[in-house]
Amino acid sequence: MKGRILQDQGMFEEAYKEYQKALEMSNKKDCYARVGIANIHYQLSTTLRGNLNQQEGELRKAMTQYFAVLEIDEMNTAGSLGIANILSEYNKVIEAKEIYKVLQTSEADAEILKSAMLNHAHLLMSDDQNEFAINLYQAAHDKFPDDLQISLYLAKAHFKRKNYSECQKMTTNLLMRHPNDFRLKFNLALCLYNKANEIFSLPVRRVRQTEQAIRDFNVAKSLLTQFIAL
Repeated sequence: MKGRILQDQGMFEEAYKEYQKALEMSNKKDCYARVGIANIHYQLSTTLRGNLNQQEGELRKAMTQYFAVLEIDEMNTAGSLGIANILSEYNKVIEAKEIYKVLQTSEADAEILKSAMLNHAHLLMSDDQNEFAINLYQAAHDKFPDDLQISLYLAKAHFKRKNYSECQKMTTNLLMRHPNDFRLKFNLALCLYNKANEIFSLPVRRVRQTEQAIRDFNVAKSLLTQFIAL
């Protein structure tokens, strides 16, 4: 647990040492410690995407540890999640999706389940399967309704599908709960701008549509002005 706390604080070297101590005390059979070590290697790999050789080295170390976990406990969901994440890095999308699907139907803890659902949805978005991705983001949102990050992903998916009204509704509701979150203000401004621009681009539009587009554009302008003033 000390290793996990240090890891969450970004103190990877200190966390690694604590996990190593746990492994030595358990005759190399402590799955939690192995997952912790693997996660550190994986996290480091995500910071090295500009250096393919170093990234590859960290990914291989992570994969070795995740497989070692499954050799000890083949039902270990954290180990399975880690392998799926690394497969995604290698663009083994089909294999990663299959693991994520299995994890979503398993008795994994909340953190593993959430990661599996989100990562699966991310892959669907990258494959332009936006409708399926939205359904999965929505399922994650229904299961974890107070998770801001999930709500942001769902709103972004609606934005990419040009469901601007739904994106606006979600982002506005989030702003009511998090009024000082500048990400939400920027996202709302971008949503309203694109929503208005879509209406302005129509060859024929009603007066009400034009009036609403002007209001949306002015709100977007007001929000963006706040960023310029910072």
